[in-house]
Amino acid sequence: MDILHTPSILRLSLRAPGYMNVNGCTLVVFTIFCNFILAMLAIVSRTTVSRNVNDFFSPTGNHFGFLWLVSTIVTFIGLPVFIVYVLRPVRQVTFDKTRNEFLSGNKKLCSVTRLEYVRLTDSQDTDRKSLTSISIDYADGNILEIVEVYEEQMARDIANLISRHTGKPILWAERGNFPDQMS
Repeated sequence: MDILHTPSILRLSLRAPGYMNVNGCTLVVFTIFCNFILAMLAIVSRTTVSRNVNDFFSPTGNHFGFLWLVSTIVTFIGLPVFIVYVLRPVRQVTFDKTRNEFLSGNKKLCSVTRLEYVRLTDSQDTDRKSLTSISIDYADGNILEIVEVYEEQMARDIANLISRHTGKPILWAERGNFPDQMS
């Protein structure tokens, strides 16, 4: 999580996990490899040698050449979109005291004065590891979950930072009912 803290603005930016970037890069490499294979098939599958470019990319004359052309165009359009998607934050929350705005991304949710409190909630993941969720209660009952973390101290630090910046209290929510806690 990236944190930008000035006297008037607090911005929390959550980035995509590193494994998602690795998976995405693996898919890009696989796509380029498939384009290479299509290009080789387009060259090898030609029955007649012609100097006319239209024959090489003809959907009826050379299927692989046409598929290679289309996949190359889609790859060159999709690659910049993918790069922009990977580099931008997954979630960005801004508390701007000078403009009195609470923003999620670029969308204004409410004014900072309408924030009610910072909520910390304990829960468990599927492996029964303890998770602490940080969320903001605002504008008469709306809740925006910011992040879930495994380290309780990190959650407390982030909640304290938000609380000091906005002047709102921190509320610890009760642990949910899990099967081993039910009577």
